Amino acid sequence: FFFALAVIGVCACCEAQDSTRYYLTPMPLQKRPKTCVERDYTAFVAPDVGGDPGHNQVIYVHPNGLCVVCLAQSHPIISGAHSEEEIGSLDVSFDVGNRSRLCGQPTGKRKRGGSVLEVSSVLCSLGSASGIVYRPRSCVKGKLLEVNERLISQPNLLINEPVTAGFLAILMPRTVDLVEMTRMSLKLTETLQHPLDDSSSRNT
Repeated sequence: FFFALAVIGVCACCEAQDSTRYYLTPMPLQKRPKTCVERDYTAFVAPDVGGDPGHNQVIYVHPNGLCVVCLAQSHPIISGAHSEEEIGSLDVSFDVGNRSRLCGQPTGKRKRGGSVLEVSSVLCSLGSASGIVYRPRSCVKGKLLEVNERLISQPNLLINEPVTAGFLAILMPRTVDLVEMTRMSLKLTETLQHPLDDSSSRNT
């Protein structure tokens, strides 16, 4: 009788272990959902901006035509920043020559005024810990709607979140200028087949 109980107990234990193994069977990994930036914007890369190798920027184009200008992950100020001290020492200034981009933004609900920038217009200056100063360009001709003032007090956003909270500026180009920008730039998905180093002939 006791032997029978022992056998039943062992069988129950085995069934419990089998059940546990069943519930712990690995499930197939699901694809990562797209972010709002990936879902709502089309990204274009402007390689070697200003004729400087590796100074790559990204322009995110919304269906309504707005362009969000950012640094690419491969830009030297991002790829070269390693320590928190180096990141915190970044100096971001929107004073360009004898004018400030902060003063070139439109005002009011209808966004009246505002500077019209050329493709090669400098947006800001970025001073790195090594003493090198980078000058990102607008990369698209259009009306300057906004510059990211948060970068002045929070330069770490430029490194840690370059295509979201660390964007440089927002511009509204005319349709003809938007078409020209997309023609001269490289669509982000194409960089998998065409490395940026080989695309300098399409420089903006």
